[in-house]
Amino acid sequence: MSPAWISIIILLVMIAAYMSNKVPLPLIPLTANVVMVLFGIMTPGEMWAYYSNDTFMLIVGMMVLGLALFETGVAEKIGLGAVILSGGKSKLAFLLLLVAAIIASAFLSNTTTTATFMPILAGLI
Repeated sequence: MSPAWISIIILLVMIAAYMSNKVPLPLIPLTANVVMVLFGIMTPGEMWAYYSNDTFMLIVGMMVLGLALFETGVAEKIGLGAVILSGGKSKLAFLLLLVAAIIASAFLSNTTTTATFMPILAGLI
């Protein structure tokens, strides 16, 4: 079987795994990469290159930071602070956080800003 067909099959299995919600989400792409190495589609060095990339590490770090903000309750406090600042008007609080995200995205990458503000907005809800 050609590498292209094997890759398509792996992709379809990944999509099914994502849709089933029975496999932990971070495990799906890791498993797919290992399977691609086992079938000789990519080398272990190529696989490692994806995970040692600076951008990947930045995204993982920001997701950890976002989770920490959510788990410690800081995100909720920031969201409540925005509600208090807006006089209890949730739309205005959302607007304040939106402006803060716009300002942050001028200095940070879009991925970093999203990973940081998602838990804060979840705390607002």
